[in-house]
Amino acid sequence: MGIGKINFRIFYLLSSKIEVVLKFLYGCYFLSGLID
Repeated sequence: MGIGKINFRIFYLLSSKIEVVLKFLYGCYFLSGLID
């Protein structure tokens, strides 16, 4: 049960980081579209 909790926490951290990176990339893409 402890291992499952640790895996879930790691997965949650990774997924939240991926979401932030995707939003950042989308924001950069949007801004570059505005500049062009």
